[in-house]
Amino acid sequence: MRDNDQIYQKLVEYGEKFEQTVTKTEFQVFRQEQLSANEEMITILKRLDEERYATIEWIRRLEGDSNDLKKKNQEHDVSIQKIKEELHLSF
Repeated sequence: MRDNDQIYQKLVEYGEKFEQTVTKTEFQVFRQEQLSANEEMITILKRLDEERYATIEWIRRLEGDSNDLKKKNQEHDVSIQKIKEELHLSF
């Protein structure tokens, strides 16, 4: 009788483990969902990376434009100062 109890206990344990086992179809569905999610994340990351490069270029252009404007302002300040000297203005 004792052997039957042990066999029964083992059958219950294996039955519980078997219920937790994933079928091939379930695993394939899970795998496909994960692959799709990963692909979406990769697409988002690529887009963010492209935006980052575009933003860096935009900032470089703005800095260049700003430096050009600073140079022109300095040239204008010099020109204005010369005009003031010629007109004998002191403000």
